[in-house]
Amino acid sequence: MTKRIHAFGWLCVSIATAALPLAGQTINLSAKIPFEFVVGGQTMPAGEYTISNVVGTKALAIGTREGGVQAYAGSALLRADEGYPDTSELLFKRYGSQYFLSEVWSSNTSVGRELLKSGAERELTKSSAVKPERVIVLAQGPSARKTVAR
Repeated sequence: MTKRIHAFGWLCVSIATAALPLAGQTINLSAKIPFEFVVGGQTMPAGEYTISNVVGTKALAIGTREGGVQAYAGSALLRADEGYPDTSELLFKRYGSQYFLSEVWSSNTSVGRELLKSGAERELTKSSAVKPERVIVLAQGPSARKTVAR
């Protein structure tokens, strides 16, 4: 009985949190990624992708333009150190021949998203003495719009 009450309490907190007015950033980008990469624990083939936020969450959806392969990844907000980036871009971390999507930046906003590390990337950072190389892929699309849910 106590477990049910505890679970019901968490459910109520989740619903209440979701119902709060959300201020956030809408991301809607596209990019041609010329290499295989990992995001959200899933390996994605090289190709053309769309990147968008999942409404009401900090998660990002990354999928092929054709709608085939799709992955979801949790993210945390990042603030640009200096002004707004001029271009929309995806930042990857490369360990040897493996690429991991790490950050998503939209032009004309000082807020970006840092993707949570997958288990495979955490293992590489623990076991590898090699520092990752930063690789940037330019993205296109409407610049980020700041929206407020009403």
